[in-house]
Amino acid sequence: MKKEKNKKVKTKNQAINLDNEVIIGLNTKPIEKKASKKKPTKKKKKNVKINKKKDFKKALRRYILLLILLLIAVMLVLLSSIFNCKTIVVVGNNKISSDTIIALSNIKTEENMFKISSKKVRESIKQGSAYINTVKLKRKIDGTVEIHVEERNATYMITYGEGCAYINNQGYILEFSEFAINEPMIIGFKTDLSTKKAGDRLENDDLVVLEKIIKITDIAKLKNLKDKITYINVSNVKNIQIYMDTEKKMINLGNENDINKKIDRLTVILEQEQGNEGEIFIQDINNIYFRKKV
Repeated sequence: MKKEKNKKVKTKNQAINLDNEVIIGLNTKPIEKKASKKKPTKKKKKNVKINKKKDFKKALRRYILLLILLLIAVMLVLLSSIFNCKTIVVVGNNKISSDTIIALSNIKTEENMFKISSKKVRESIKQGSAYINTVKLKRKIDGTVEIHVEERNATYMITYGEGCAYINNQGYILEFSEFAINEPMIIGFKTDLSTKKAGDRLENDDLVVLEKIIKITDIAKLKNLKDKITYINVSNVKNIQIYMDTEKKMINLGNENDINKKIDRLTVILEQEQGNEGEIFIQDINNIYFRKKV
């Protein structure tokens, strides 16, 4: 019995040989280490960014170079004799002749159309004639240069010395002349015409009065009376006077207020007093009357 116990004790005390023994529940396989994922270093990222920037700069340089070469090629073609001016045409003129406008433009045939400065042409023509309001230049492939102009029209006259000055609705002085035109003469403006030249405008105070005159004459035109107006006296803007030579009548209009009603009443009185010389008073719309010249 003792021997058996000793054997058992020895067995317990013996070292366990893992190579020869199999122990249930014990995993004897060596533990494999998981491969660690290496993260890209910051240096590599920087290198990628630098390379991208270099590629972008190279592409940009190529693009700019191609663009410059293209522009040079286009300029050489445009400035060649292919695009020389062959014909000059003026469009929109009535008062000023085409020959005069072409001469003022300084455009020459066989000159390259794209060398012509639109700004210089516009300034030259407008300085040469007060009748020209706007100038536009158009170039055509067939070698035609078109000068499109818009003219100013004389709508009133101003007494000046023994002659007169023509003006338009914007108050531009278009021409000084000794000959009258078939437009109303304005008396009483404050602008000193001796200090003005064709192309200049009236003084601001007269421009304000001119607006009143335009308002009156526009209504008179609708009533077929404008052509009968010989002159308009604006020396007193509170009582604007209109004289009609064919009717032999002076009309005391007052100011421009109620102008529609005043012109309507004026039309009636002109019909009633046809052939009678005298004055019509329509300053007060409620008290209109005619005074026959004695």
